[in-house]
Amino acid sequence: MKETILEVAIQSPSDLQRFGDAVAVFARWRERSEPTSAGADRDGPELMIRSAYSDTGERKVLIFQERRDAAAFLQLWRSELRRKHG
Repeated sequence: MKETILEVAIQSPSDLQRFGDAVAVFARWRERSEPTSAGADRDGPELMIRSAYSDTGERKVLIFQERRDAAAFLQLWRSELRRKHG
């Protein structure tokens, strides 16, 4: 299985809050979209998140087992960014 990796820049405390909100919404969506028993026989976690730091600041690195989950999260994150700027 090939993993899909997304990196999300965290530029402010409000970005960190929005990131947390997007992760929570994604988790609820994932829970509703796949019954618990179907996830029980998976090889590993459906999503892993780690923090990475550099001279330009913090970013979150998300590692998904399924490309569709990465696409769904990316859509949620973009929605959060539009809310920030809108």
